[in-house]
Order: sequence, then C-alpha cells, then structure tokens
Amino acid sequence: VPAEPDGRWEGVIAREGEMTGDGRLIEDGALRWDDLPIPLRVAFKDVGGHDGAEVCGRIETVERREGGDIYATGTFDLGSAVGAEAFRQVSEQMSNGVSIDTDDVTFRIMAKSDISESDIADSGNESDTDPEGRVKVAAMSSSDELTVIESARLRAATLVAVPAFATARVYAAG
Repeated sequence: VPAEPDGRWEGVIAREGEMTGDGRLIEDGALRWDDLPIPLRVAFKDVGGHDGAEVCGRIETVERREGGDIYATGTFDLGSAVGAEAFRQVSEQMSNGVSIDTDDVTFRIMAKSDISESDIADSGNESDTDPEGRVKVAAMSSSDELTVIESARLRAATLVAVPAFATARVYAAG
C-alpha cells in the first residue's frame, strides 16, 4: 500500500549571481531571511506580480548552496483545497516554477553607457505622467538595463508557471 503523501517539497527557489531573462540579477550573498517558517504561496492565474497569490504551505528551511542556489524545503497545507491542488500540480510537474517575494530591497540600475540622448525622455512631457504625478525620465529595453539587487529580505515564495530563473523549481519530496 503506497504511503499517504505528507506534502513535503524541496528545491531551488532563487539563484544568486545569475541574470534573469528580464534583466535582473541578485548579487552573491544579497538574500537574507528572518525566522522561519515563512509562507509558500501559489498563483494559479498569471495576472503579473504574484497578484492574487494564496498561501498553500510553508517554507521551513532555506540555505545558500554552491553555484548561487538558494535551496529550500517545506510542507504543503494538504488540509486546504489550495494547498492540495498546489501539491498535486508540483507532484505531477505540471507547474513547479517558483519565484521569490522580497522586501527591504536595496538595488542599483546599471545601463549601457552608449544609450543615446534620444533614449532619455523629456521629463517635462505631460503625456507621460502617471496618476501620482511621476514623469517618465527614460525609455530603455531590458537589454539596455540591468537591475542589480544588492540586499533583500526573503519574505515568501510563490509557485508560478513561468519563473524568472528557469532553474528555480520545486519538487515533491519523497
């Protein structure tokens, strides 16, 4: 008789020192975490920015490994419908990507030194003002600019279909 699943999971939740496809890099040693556990969430619908994510379990251990891997383990909340469905999708490797949620972030923006003056927008252009009164000061593509995270606190991780790091994946632990 097969054992009942216990909801355990493990895997790489982030990478330090590796650039994402959308122009972000977490420096080596930049991530930190406070007391564990912290939430594991799931975003079943891709509405961007982890909006609508729900708690589906917890992250119980986090460790920095060789090669920049931030490796974590935890447990799905199999007593909730959200946790059971997230566990099923991860177990069947239908959707097992993961993306971290951080706060207290310090970062710098690195831009190519050859960006022309025409790429820098006129800050007085009223048509590029958002509802809070901010104006566009530059327009660049992701290949022109890199956001380098120098320090950030890990607050949660969210299961997503398309993770920023292709190798950020979690798996059901046997």
